[in-house]
Amino acid sequence: MASPPKFAFVAALIVVAGCSIDSSATVPTDGSDPGRDSSAGDGSMPTDGGDAGDSGTPMDGGDSATPVDSGAMDTGTTDSGTMDSSVPDTGAMDSGTPDTGTPDTGTPDTGTPDTGTPDTGTPATCSDLLSGVPGYRHCGGTPTTQCDFRYAHGGLSGDTSNCNDLCARGGLSCASAHRRDSFTNQCSHFSSDDGCGTNRRESICICSP
Repeated sequence: MASPPKFAFVAALIVVAGCSIDSSATVPTDGSDPGRDSSAGDGSMPTDGGDAGDSGTPMDGGDSATPVDSGAMDTGTTDSGTMDSSVPDTGAMDSGTPDTGTPDTGTPDTGTPDTGTPDTGTPATCSDLLSGVPGYRHCGGTPTTQCDFRYAHGGLSGDTSNCNDLCARGGLSCASAHRRDSFTNQCSHFSSDDGCGTNRRESICICSP
């Protein structure tokens, strides 16, 4: 058993410690303590309850609709030509019937073009072409259709000719030869063909172009 003096000393320490720890009994409750903040606080600033997080547009998870183009890149040369600034043709479309003819595949003419002056003279007549025929008399026709004429060797020379040779003098061909049927009309003849190559002193020739 402890002695009474020691017990009393221990008890005194306990009491002193308790008073130091609990000082609430010594602090007045009427707000007279100048060290105590009696302010009600700033009522304009609400208490921050924490950031609840942004509920706006969600994070972009990638476009899953369009696939990625995995083709090879075009390495062609860029067109650097001048842009066509012409006004587009707004005229009516040609509705005519298309040409269905066969294309001309012949060899093109490479000859020198004729630059001569066109001939504006009067076309030649049968008399112009056959003026050298002996005893010539024009009986009708034109060089573009046929030339009818009578020839005759005069006198008693005994010379003869045929229509083949005489037509050829004018660049024509003999179509037929006929004997005269009248002494008065020098162009009248029988209808029968006497033959272009028959030699006679006189006859009527029909020449064609």
